Amino acid sequence: MRYWAIIAILAGGCVSPVELDFSDAYQPKVVVYSEFAPDSVWTLRLHRSASIEASVDWTRQVIGNAVVSVTDNRGFGEQFAHIGDGFYQSALGSRPRPGHEYVLNVTAPTLQPVSAVSGVPPLSVTWTGFEEIRPPEPEKNGLYEVQFMLADEAGRNIYRIAVHRLGLDCWTGNGFVSFAEGGGTDYRGVEFTSSFSDLHSAPSQLADPSEVVFAEEELFGWAWFSDELFEGKSLQITLRLAVAQLADLAPYFSISVASLSSEFREYEVSVSRADHFEQNFFRDRPVPLYSNVTGGLGIFGGVNRSTWRVDAEGNPWAESDLRVGVPCIFDDGG
Repeated sequence: MRYWAIIAILAGGCVSPVELDFSDAYQPKVVVYSEFAPDSVWTLRLHRSASIEASVDWTRQVIGNAVVSVTDNRGFGEQFAHIGDGFYQSALGSRPRPGHEYVLNVTAPTLQPVSAVSGVPPLSVTWTGFEEIRPPEPEKNGLYEVQFMLADEAGRNIYRIAVHRLGLDCWTGNGFVSFAEGGGTDYRGVEFTSSFSDLHSAPSQLADPSEVVFAEEELFGWAWFSDELFEGKSLQITLRLAVAQLADLAPYFSISVASLSSEFREYEVSVSRADHFEQNFFRDRPVPLYSNVTGGLGIFGGVNRSTWRVDAEGNPWAESDLRVGVPCIFDDGG
């Protein structure tokens, strides 16, 4: 049977494979999404795949009655509980650990059992400096510098940088609700440059540096790089952030550096190429998404990240203090 895999963006930004199968006997598969890391409690999401010919209500495709277990090579084992909307989580608050290899097993009624293997790669990051070069003004971006030291481990490693600031997230018919009025916040990408010249704006450029994905010279929100130029050594990187002035919210930054497992790296490369393909749908052949899920679809991949959250003066802040991700409960004026 021949099929292609394309992607659909679900609520919350998750990427979902959809199989292009034109036979009358399409069999749905378990789709896994799990980007697991030591800074978060074990969590993953399950839903059913669908034929391209199906009229899909994705809220009805989530799987809430599966048996989900994760074990490692050092004696850990736990069956995760369904917490709603297809999400499964450790009831014990367990978290992945660097250096451990984890095995996922999922069984769900009427669907083929699936399994996957991945681990958490090592990461050693020291945040060494933050400086306000120029505060934002109405007609001029503010400039900030962040410095960190990355100690690379032996072997080939792939890293991802994320640079974000907080923005207001509660929109009504009259505009955003200010933080002072009780509005919530969420992350927005930040334009930045780097002292390290080998950063890429898309993960697919790691496999082919000549691949052109974005025309802009500046990086925005995300960047990827390998240790090819400093394998086994330490590297200090300086990031310069450019941010506009927000009338109702001072600059609050979240900067993270992550080391990616080989499985999650391959997945991000394929998603990057699939996103690019969508812009040229009638010119290129469809791009299959990478999956390491045996018997199903999706990704079970380990990531190790270090995150620094600072305000414009370099002081630390917590998401709970600034209502990050708080649902909007205001009247939209409609």
